[in-house]
Amino acid sequence: MNRAVIEEQVIKNITSCEHLPKVVIMCGLAGSGKTTFAKKLENHSYHRLSIDEEIWKEYGRFGIDYPKDRYEILQVQTNEKLFGQFLKLLREKKNLVVDFSFWQKAERNKFKEIVDSYGGRWFLVFMNPPLSVIKRRLKSRNKKNDANAAFPITDKILNQFLQTFQPPDHEGEIQIR
Repeated sequence: MNRAVIEEQVIKNITSCEHLPKVVIMCGLAGSGKTTFAKKLENHSYHRLSIDEEIWKEYGRFGIDYPKDRYEILQVQTNEKLFGQFLKLLREKKNLVVDFSFWQKAERNKFKEIVDSYGGRWFLVFMNPPLSVIKRRLKSRNKKNDANAAFPITDKILNQFLQTFQPPDHEGEIQIR
């Protein structure tokens, strides 16, 4: 079965769940398809939280509108802002998709516990295409300059990402290759 069909089936399974609120936690490397999948959920009335797009909207372009060395600080500030929005949407029983990378198991667990504490239902969607697909997508994405391609991800940066990434394993994840 091809990836698009699998994605549509996963979306159907998530959206047909009667529970409120539903929170989709996206997980995967840069270029794995997280944002593309998350945007599809927006078409089903899910509120999407995207750190990349929020930084772009608030601060502009990496290395152009703000110095490259401020990115980490802006990322922390934006993460705090979006976390507040996350909690607000949970209190309001809104369905949402958290379009972050969630590379660390502890961070995924933290969000899952919060969703549980608000009586919500979480879905951990792990976008896990082959590395060759990720590299091809990143090569294409590196030619763009938009919110979801804030800075070029070189092979060196990708290798650093791979060293720190903790892929979900028996965490209730839904894996899409």
